[in-house]
Amino acid sequence: MKNKRKVIIITSVCVLIVATGLLLWNIFASPTRIAFVNYQAISLGLISKANDNSFVTIKELPVEELDHASDYDMVFVNGMGLRITDEQRQSLATAADKGTPVLTTAATNPQNLIVSVDSVDQAFLKQYLNGGKNNYRNLLRYGKPRLG
Repeated sequence: MKNKRKVIIITSVCVLIVATGLLLWNIFASPTRIAFVNYQAISLGLISKANDNSFVTIKELPVEELDHASDYDMVFVNGMGLRITDEQRQSLATAADKGTPVLTTAATNPQNLIVSVDSVDQAFLKQYLNGGKNNYRNLLRYGKPRLG
């Protein structure tokens, strides 16, 4: 009986240590995942080439997969000519409401203008999106703690 209790306690402590380690990894050390919605391949290529940080991953997020927007640390949306359904729009808005930073630029449809970053971050990020290797690099370096 005493050995069984000891095994349960040791197992519980080990599980707690592993869970804490995974949580700390996710918060402080895991790669920052940035999604780009409705961006041209050439723009994504330039942004990708400017990425010199192995802890930042860039992914094109198709509009059909907007229900996965909350899986990312940041979502940039090019609103120019963006055609999404109400369900897709709601998925993006839900991700923004849950805390995923979302920045939509050049929205031609006011319903698609979903922004969840504050005005200071919005101004900096929009300047970085203007193009150029240094701007794209700074965009990707803007930081997980500041955005998240």
